[in-house]
Amino acid sequence: MNTKDLLFKIVLVLAVFLIAANFSYTVMETLFSKTDTPSRIDQDKKNYIVKEKIVAGITTEETPDSEIPLEIIKDTSEEINIDAGLEKEHSLFNHAIQIDFLVNMVADRCNLSYDFVIEEKRMIMMGLNENYVFIKKTVEIYSKKTLKKFTSLLNEFSLFNKIRLISKDFEETIEFDFFKGDSKVYTLVVNRKPEKLPEIQTNASGKLSIIVDDMGRGTSTSKKFLNLPPEINLSFLPELKNSVTSAALAKRKGHVVMIHVPMETVGKRFKFRNGQGINTRMNAKEIENYMNRIIDLFPMATGINNHMGSKATKSRKAMLPVMRVIKRRNLFFIDSKTTSETVAYKLALNAGIKSAIRTVFLDNTNDREAIEEMLEYASGSAKANGHSIAICHPHKNTLIAIKSFLKNHHKKDIMLVPITDLIHKEN
Repeated sequence: MNTKDLLFKIVLVLAVFLIAANFSYTVMETLFSKTDTPSRIDQDKKNYIVKEKIVAGITTEETPDSEIPLEIIKDTSEEINIDAGLEKEHSLFNHAIQIDFLVNMVADRCNLSYDFVIEEKRMIMMGLNENYVFIKKTVEIYSKKTLKKFTSLLNEFSLFNKIRLISKDFEETIEFDFFKGDSKVYTLVVNRKPEKLPEIQTNASGKLSIIVDDMGRGTSTSKKFLNLPPEINLSFLPELKNSVTSAALAKRKGHVVMIHVPMETVGKRFKFRNGQGINTRMNAKEIENYMNRIIDLFPMATGINNHMGSKATKSRKAMLPVMRVIKRRNLFFIDSKTTSETVAYKLALNAGIKSAIRTVFLDNTNDREAIEEMLEYASGSAKANGHSIAICHPHKNTLIAIKSFLKNHHKKDIMLVPITDLIHKEN
């Protein structure tokens, strides 16, 4: 075992211990306090009530904008002592949170991108015969090399932290079940194949548009993306040192320039420039002021797409003022679709804004072969559906894969087009 791996394991163990020690009491007080859960038991019918939360995004610390209605799942004629199961619930919840932290650590170690869809479902259940906390998360890993590393690290760190792990291998997914004692507290589903494409007709052709997000960081690699053909669209993060000058240069080179607007994600990964960006705690005026300010920084920009945003883009309250400004400033909008629950695209169309929605992320894993495979998938999607919108990031392997693809894309009946060729209004 090399020194780097040993150090990483030591840091992991210490971090898990600190999380359990420092945060579990506060979290459990919030989730399980009697004062926070009124009407747990219907006194007339003595029904047990479960609160279920659906979260789409990256991590598990924050709750979504709203909860689905409380739902009766069990009838019983016996009295239920809610307090009796709390001690066990505390332990199981702590265990689930520690596992989630471990999963995120492994994802970071494998260089998984967080700017793509991860669906998560958290269920808290307490009853006469059932006492457990259950978290289910779904991630996408299309690289065989990355998946092998991810699986190996999960197994290794589970043994190291004395976590019982059972994996089940299916054709399109791998499921990892984590247990505390006999209670399954966490399931991780890894999608290893993208959605199946419709049957592609012989000699079919299609239009493909590629958007490069996260531009403006000023790295040597990101600067090289400016030299790609002008059909490649470039989206710049606001308020970075090199964003405005790089965007002006991109415009002179003929690229469509977009603003990559930071928006709140689920959890605590929303740490862009001291929290600058769209978040669900802002009122309409604050959101409009922010939007106008960053648009003023980029007079060369003609469109906008969201950076992260798994929490903000499913909030009508947050998205309505965003769309008002985009409409007034005569810009187009691309929904990056970082959550399947997004309302942003629909609201943009309803507002009469020229819009489109992302089809595929090319580089959710930083593996050249996987990126090349996703470019082929994007091409297949364009042929099957007539058009496709791919989003990627300014990474070295992404640049190499795109350059290789561009040398051959004309042989694949694919027309590379600027995003402005694919945006549309609601009929």
